[in-house]
Amino acid sequence: MPKGELVPVDQCLYGASLAAQKSQSVLSDMLNALWAEGLPVAQYNPETGPGQHEISFDHDAPITTADRIVKARESIHATALKHELIASFVPMLYDEATGNGMHTHFSLRSDGTNLLPDSDNRWGITETAEHFTAGVLEHLPALMAISTPRVNSFHRTQPHVWSGAYQAWGVENKEAALRMIRDTHDVQVNHIELKTVDFAANPYLAFGGILATGMDGIER
Repeated sequence: MPKGELVPVDQCLYGASLAAQKSQSVLSDMLNALWAEGLPVAQYNPETGPGQHEISFDHDAPITTADRIVKARESIHATALKHELIASFVPMLYDEATGNGMHTHFSLRSDGTNLLPDSDNRWGITETAEHFTAGVLEHLPALMAISTPRVNSFHRTQPHVWSGAYQAWGVENKEAALRMIRDTHDVQVNHIELKTVDFAANPYLAFGGILATGMDGIER
């Protein structure tokens, strides 16, 4: 390949089993390394971009989750190098392809109770959740200085690639910056996804920013 050119390990479509098969050995080593470190991998799937794969963790407290992200990145980088590959978390690696996000799912809890769902509300969320969401949305342009801090981050944040290009919220709307996610078995919203976060961000600052803007919405 020409000097400096990055060649992806596959050109498969989203969810293609062929993508997982082509990278089976490196993916198995990565997952084993993550499990060995006690990192709770919840799911894996081949993603839309060339050579792009997604790993999701089980939910936990914000600082614990940020710790896991830092550890995971180091493990994934190291494992890729053992296979003479490069693992990249750059928000936009290829101009004509889907970028790498760090879509962040969160809920609100008090004494073990989830404060989001309310089946009596037409949107399936409580007033507290509405206020929290309103705070994040109002401050979203400022929050993105922390959660998507690079010029390259804004190359990723475009319409039609599920990156949250619109300052809006929506129930199961993957184009909105804030997506309310309903359980498959009922209409309640038990967690919310913020799409405007990527790996250029410091996860501790990004999660702190989400909490600060949401709490401002509740207080006001």
